[in-house]
Amino acid sequence: MINTNCTDQNADNCWQDQAQQAGLDTNKITECFNKEAVDLIEKEIAFTTENQVQGSPTVFVNGVSFPPETAYTQDGKGQLKVGSKVIDQADFRTPNVLKESVCASFKKSPKECKTILEATSQTAPAAGGC
Repeated sequence: MINTNCTDQNADNCWQDQAQQAGLDTNKITECFNKEAVDLIEKEIAFTTENQVQGSPTVFVNGVSFPPETAYTQDGKGQLKVGSKVIDQADFRTPNVLKESVCASFKKSPKECKTILEATSQTAPAAGGC
C-alpha cells in the first residue's frame, strides 16, 4: 500500500496512515524505530559488508549468495544446477527457482516445496538496475 499510495516526498508521514489501515500499531513501530533503528542499521551494514552484498534483493541460502556470481556469464548463457535441475541464467531470479534453491537445501523437503510458483512480470533484474 505504501508503494501505491505514498511518494518519496511524503513517505516519512504517509506510511502511518497506510500502516494503520493495515491494522499495525504505529506507536509500537515508532517506539521501535526510536530505540532500535541505529543498532539495526549498524548490524545490517556489518552483515552486508561481511558478505560483500552489493545489491538488493540479495538472497542467501544456507549462508551462500544465490545465485552465485560465478553462475553468470557475459553472453547470458550461464547455467546453474539446483538440486537435480539445470537452470538457465535468465531464470535464476524467478520465484520458482528461488523456491527450488531453498527446497534443495533440505534433507527432507517440506510439502510446500511441491508448489509451483508462477513467474511474474515483477521478477528482479538479473544484475544491476532497478
